[in-house]
Amino acid sequence: MAQHTIRDFMPYAYDRGVSKRDFIEERVHEKCDRKFEEDAFMVVDIGDVLKKHKEWLSELPRVTPFFAVKCMPYNPVLILLSSLGCGFDCASLEEIERVLSLGVSPSRIVYSHTQKQMSYISYAAKNNVDLMTFDSEEELLKIKKVFPAARLLLRLSIFDQTAQNPFGFKYGCHHKNVKTMLEMAKKHELQLVGCHFHIGSGSSNPAMFENTLQFAKKVFDVGNRMGFNMNVLDIGGGFPGSPRCANPFRLFAWSIREGIENYFPPDSGVTIIAEPGRFYAESAVTLAANVIGIKTGPRIGHSVVGSSNRSGRRSRKRPILTRQPSTIQRRLSRHESISHFAEMSGIPALDKPLTYDYMYFVNDGLFSSFLRNVFGFPVLPPRALKDAEDDEMEYECMVMGETCPEEDVIVDECMLPKLDVGDWMVFEDMGAYTCMTTGFNGFKKRFFYYAVPENVWYYVQPLLARCTAYKDAIETNNNPAVDAEDQRDISATDILQDVYSLQEF
Repeated sequence: MAQHTIRDFMPYAYDRGVSKRDFIEERVHEKCDRKFEEDAFMVVDIGDVLKKHKEWLSELPRVTPFFAVKCMPYNPVLILLSSLGCGFDCASLEEIERVLSLGVSPSRIVYSHTQKQMSYISYAAKNNVDLMTFDSEEELLKIKKVFPAARLLLRLSIFDQTAQNPFGFKYGCHHKNVKTMLEMAKKHELQLVGCHFHIGSGSSNPAMFENTLQFAKKVFDVGNRMGFNMNVLDIGGGFPGSPRCANPFRLFAWSIREGIENYFPPDSGVTIIAEPGRFYAESAVTLAANVIGIKTGPRIGHSVVGSSNRSGRRSRKRPILTRQPSTIQRRLSRHESISHFAEMSGIPALDKPLTYDYMYFVNDGLFSSFLRNVFGFPVLPPRALKDAEDDEMEYECMVMGETCPEEDVIVDECMLPKLDVGDWMVFEDMGAYTCMTTGFNGFKKRFFYYAVPENVWYYVQPLLARCTAYKDAIETNNNPAVDAEDQRDISATDILQDVYSLQEF
């Protein structure tokens, strides 16, 4: 088992009363004190991850979370979640290798990709990662050849039309083919232990879980009648992670609890796991980006037909997260365009409307932290990281990314005060799927700061330095024969109770 010292995880511990804004401003001042250090950075709030785990335990006590590594594959977060007793959803050899290197038991990994390289299956077999999914006969044949002892979950095709990223077309077995897949598993003498489904990421229909659990129960019944020992149910992911979502996590949890109680009660003997990623990571991370360039729009400093010289407004409430129309749809829906200015200046008009007051260029973008924009996930409007009066004028702005393509648009409509080059803006809820940096145009990955309340760190530190915690706990109990893994579970439970009793939680 790998040992983790404080060097593996060195967060900034801050005192009570210090806000996230204060912490970010301190990091900005540190950068400003060093020449040419205005690079964008992210702040990971470990306290927020702990609060999410508490919420999960409260809302879904019968469901064990297997964190989706692809959502935020950074060792400090994985170490923390491992120490809390979470399992891990891995989709590749590299993800499995990363999790195993942290000392995680293979029994706490589900290999959830349904189309796997045979060499990856072989690696899983050599490392005893035996729980994996399939949705086709061809996948069964690969597993039969390379890892016949694997424990298999049949992935069901579930298509939720409200999801921002539905998965039912690409992945999953259609309900008409379920019995055939079970018969194939029986024919090839493979070990089917349950089923798996994923309603899609960004769903706005909590009832999908209860409905799908009813379908899963029918699959379990068929499997049991065929002689399989159906004892594992994986309900996938798709859980909202932002408190600003229109359908909060508690609504999904209620639907899941109802479905579990009705179709998989405790006496069913079924182990239930899930694959949350966004739920744990999204609200924990804030991105701070530097304004590296500014373009003034046609309505600033010019008299434009149909608009005032200053279109600034007072601050308005931030919106609930909803799926937004495309950039082109928004721009074409506005009646003001460059043609007004062109008529007055004699300059040939452009086809595209230019309705912004200010266009801000920042040192991040679509090919770095905002690649998730491609998948339709909303981005909260940024906030300016500057002291402002309550009645300070705000302007209609666009925020552009750092790379060359014109498609590198981060936010095409938001309200911000007048900013200067060198000012900073922050984006909240940036923890989910912001790891997909391409390196396009040579722009590097972001730097991460990890932060935790001082009194919380006092309790959490032993969880992260796990081997030391085992040794101390065993010595305290005067029982050297206690198994290290069992001791970790006891220690983690006690420490979490202490953490969650603090005022912050």
